Amino acid sequence: MSYNIRKIMDLLEPFGFNIELFNALEVFYSKREDSLSKRGMRNTDLISEMSRIFQNSNGVGGRFNLVPCDNCPPGGCAELLIAFAELGFESKYTNRKYGFRSLMARLYPHWFTCKDNNLNVIFTSNFDRKKFDEFYLPTFEAFKGMSKKIIVIEVAKDDLYIQYEN
Repeated sequence: MSYNIRKIMDLLEPFGFNIELFNALEVFYSKREDSLSKRGMRNTDLISEMSRIFQNSNGVGGRFNLVPCDNCPPGGCAELLIAFAELGFESKYTNRKYGFRSLMARLYPHWFTCKDNNLNVIFTSNFDRKKFDEFYLPTFEAFKGMSKKIIVIEVAKDDLYIQYEN
């Protein structure tokens, strides 16, 4: 298991996630010499599969907030939020999928109103360091002062990469 997957698993384990959830991720990365593209997969395919896995694990009780989520109860405020930006970094919301920019427009109000929330894991298939540093980093640092831990993880073809962690 890669270091990054292990670190993410360790963060989520106290919230009831077990190794079975992450075994599904490890399958995608199990053959390092065999890239996802050689197996006919794109990183957007992987992030879609991850989103499906998290939706299935959320259950009716909604132990965590998930964005996007078709089958999750509306509203609610949980300690953990898991979000997926499947589209391009600057893409708008379309077909129940977010780009990073449109996802942030959805998450910022949640972070201000949900006082119980303190851990946020954002998976993105498309990370742009320059735009992130310019437009999002100052806001993310401000949320750190509100006791909001934010981790941005890029889903790449060869592994998961932690691009930001406060």
